[in-house]
Amino acid sequence: MKKILIFIAILYLGTGAVYAMNEIDRDELKCINSTSNYKEMMACTNKARTQWEAEIEKYYQMLIGELPDKELKNLTGSQNRWEKYKEAEFKMIDELLKKKVNIEGKTIACGLKKDIVKTRAIYLRDYHELFHED
Repeated sequence: MKKILIFIAILYLGTGAVYAMNEIDRDELKCINSTSNYKEMMACTNKARTQWEAEIEKYYQMLIGELPDKELKNLTGSQNRWEKYKEAEFKMIDELLKKKVNIEGKTIACGLKKDIVKTRAIYLRDYHELFHED
């Protein structure tokens, strides 16, 4: 039980604790709470990361279709730089935790990567909402 609580705490240290829990978060937590197996917990988190990546794509495409040229250029440049940032962060996470080849180290890495993707998805959603504010 202690390991499960540590895992959940790690998952929500970053952005998860800051933002209100949404459907993706609820589904992930429900999935994690349904097992005591770390590999299954990581599968729950990887599924959530995939869903957050879909949110990134959804809001990015919406913004592409709506923004004027100047803002569109800024958005595409920002997204390209974010992709490079994500790649570098994922590499750093893997390098820092490669000595921790145990399942707990892999679980930490999984949660950190999901939080990076989640943060970008939330930013794009917020940009979209700001663009539509009266």
